[in-house]
Amino acid sequence: MFSCDCGVQKELIASDILKGSTKSCGCLRHENSCISKHRGGKTRLYSIWKGMRSRCMNENDKDYKNYGGRGIKICEEWSEFVPFRDWALNNGYQNNLTIDRTNNNGNYEPSNTAWKNLTEQARNRRNTVWYDIEGVNKPLIEWCQILNVKYTTAFERHRRTGVYFLQQELQPYLGRS
Repeated sequence: MFSCDCGVQKELIASDILKGSTKSCGCLRHENSCISKHRGGKTRLYSIWKGMRSRCMNENDKDYKNYGGRGIKICEEWSEFVPFRDWALNNGYQNNLTIDRTNNNGNYEPSNTAWKNLTEQARNRRNTVWYDIEGVNKPLIEWCQILNVKYTTAFERHRRTGVYFLQQELQPYLGRS
C-alpha cells in the first residue's frame, strides 16, 4: 500500500515507485493542471492553501497531529484553490499576513478564518492565557501591556495562583487608564 504525500493510500506497483516513474497517487497530475488553470501555483497564497491542506489532510505532515489529528478540517468550498483565493483576496489578504482560525478548535472555513499579523496570531494559540477583567476578555500579555505590568512576572504568578492573581494583584492598576 502506497501512502501519498496528499494523504491518499493506494495500491501501486512498488518498482514504479522505486524507479521514480510514479511519484504520487495521481494528485500531482491534477495539481499541475490546476497550476496552469488558475495561474496561482507559484504564489504565496497558493503555498498557504497547500500548507493548510497538508496540515489537515496529510498524516505524514509534521504538523498533522496539531490539525488533522485533532479533527481540524477544511470546508468543502476550499477544496479547490480558486474559491479559497477569491475569499482571501476579498477578506483582507496581504503578503505580510498569515491565515488564522479564530476558534483554535474550529475548522478552516470563511466564518472561522481571518488574516492576522504574526503578533496577533501568536496571541491566538491553544496555550494562550486569557483573562476576563470587568467583562473584557484579552490575552494576559495584552493586559500586561495595558496595565504596564511585566509579563514574565504576571505569567509566573498566574502559573502559581491562577485567576486569583489578576483579580487581587492587578486591581490597583485597573482604574489608572
